Amino acid sequence: MEEYIRIVAEQIRCKKARGLVSDEIRAHIEDQAFVYEEEGIEKEQAVAKAVKDMGDPIEVGISLDRIHRPQMAWGMAAFMAMIGMFSILVHIFIGINDPALGMNHIIRQAVYTIIGFVFMFFVCFVDYSIIAKSVKIIMPVFLGLLVLGYFAGIKGNGDVRWISIAGITISLIPLTYLLVPLYGAMLYQYYGEKWRGIIKSLLWVLPAGIPAYLYPDLSAGIALFGMMIMLFSLAVWKNWFKIKNSKRFLVLFWMGLILAVPLFFLILWVSGRLPMYQSYRIEAFLGAFTGEGRNDVNYVFFQIRDMMMQSKFIGASGAAQMDSYLGVNIDYVITFLAVHFGYAAVILMAALFAGLIGKTFHMALKQKNELGMMMACGSGMVFFVLTVLYFMENASLLPVMSSELPFFSAGASNMAVSFILAGIVLSVYRFKSVLPKNLQAMQEQKKRGRLRFSISWEKE
Repeated sequence: MEEYIRIVAEQIRCKKARGLVSDEIRAHIEDQAFVYEEEGIEKEQAVAKAVKDMGDPIEVGISLDRIHRPQMAWGMAAFMAMIGMFSILVHIFIGINDPALGMNHIIRQAVYTIIGFVFMFFVCFVDYSIIAKSVKIIMPVFLGLLVLGYFAGIKGNGDVRWISIAGITISLIPLTYLLVPLYGAMLYQYYGEKWRGIIKSLLWVLPAGIPAYLYPDLSAGIALFGMMIMLFSLAVWKNWFKIKNSKRFLVLFWMGLILAVPLFFLILWVSGRLPMYQSYRIEAFLGAFTGEGRNDVNYVFFQIRDMMMQSKFIGASGAAQMDSYLGVNIDYVITFLAVHFGYAAVILMAALFAGLIGKTFHMALKQKNELGMMMACGSGMVFFVLTVLYFMENASLLPVMSSELPFFSAGASNMAVSFILAGIVLSVYRFKSVLPKNLQAMQEQKKRGRLRFSISWEKE
């Protein structure tokens, strides 16, 4: 049997897949041998007969090699290239329209997009399961670097949101969203640990919010918290922790969350512990719907709303030119499209992101490997939550906040993080036929040895 498995494995070009194939063949042979033993054939003869039934090992190996090999999602890669080109095109129009940005902005953004695309392919060719093996080290180190960035960062209006490396200014907030797929890998570490795993998983949410608290960015903190809780809920729904009545626990958990979170922010607001500028923003936003009129705090909110209301379905509107201080290249790309090209451009953008998010979750949820499924879902969560928040802010359905649209808001950090997240999704797809469904189970089986089959047969 072992000789047969060795010959089959030699035909597999992907070294990472050889262990998976060997285990599959061995399990199949031993299962068939057990059937023959039940029929009265001696064990040694039963194994020999089961091996013979498998067929020629070279032909079997060649056949399995076609299946168990890295596969590139060229359709997704082409889709990401289209998004990158569309992003450059949008910023060409933004640079032309705003003399304060000009050609320098266009060139810089094109370079960032190309670099981001290179990052995507680099991450794509890296085996994502490596992260799972060291995530308990990677995540604290990454958190430490984000906190260090706060103390070494550039101050602006009293806040620290950027660092400068080799003359390139990097925004810190987008980097925090890489914590989401890392958290997905962390959840995988507590697979099958029942209530102890649930408690540990929830405790990891707290340190992940430290960077958003330091910078500070309330909207980013809420978004990060929401994405992590959704990933945790997915793990519970899939019964990763092996607890009884996991669905009932999930319902009670969300009921408690729905009551606790608003109460927490209400206490902060009433007690005056919420930062003053954030209180002003919330009050101004609520005041915009209660007839308190236009004031200095509401100025940007009403300006964006007026521009959106004056926009046509197709073509430029009669709205005034958008001023540079609005941060149109970062915070209001959607408003810019509506003002200069009409709602048709906004619908096209929405359809583009709907396709991206739908494709991401489709690839993630069809993934057999549970670690890959969770990490790809983490990337999809970032795309989904940030896109929804961005569109809602541009539609004046949320108060003015610092937000970024994946792949389209200007800046090196946003482009790099967006394409890295896409690279994680591509990596998950690439190794879908190479890694087993449950890596931990396979590792535990290897530690226990091959006697697991004979033990199970004796029990039967």
